[in-house]
Amino acid sequence: MKKDPRWQPIFNRSVSFTADQRSAWQYVIDCLINDQPLPSYFYEHPLILPKHEQQIKQRLVNKQLTIHILELHFDGHMAIIY
Repeated sequence: MKKDPRWQPIFNRSVSFTADQRSAWQYVIDCLINDQPLPSYFYEHPLILPKHEQQIKQRLVNKQLTIHILELHFDGHMAIIY
């Protein structure tokens, strides 16, 4: 993901709903890697984008993987995660 300078708070500021010091971005990545549910704070919902899914699959070695595209809201900012 390209890190737009306007999104510095997402990549650098600590999440506001827990005592740890991770950024919102790192918090989400950790949840995804550890197969943990995302808190409702992020208002996560799936997007169905067949063209994007195909483009991503073309880059993968294992073409059988299932791709999920999520839209997340980060404190008033939105991000699409592939």
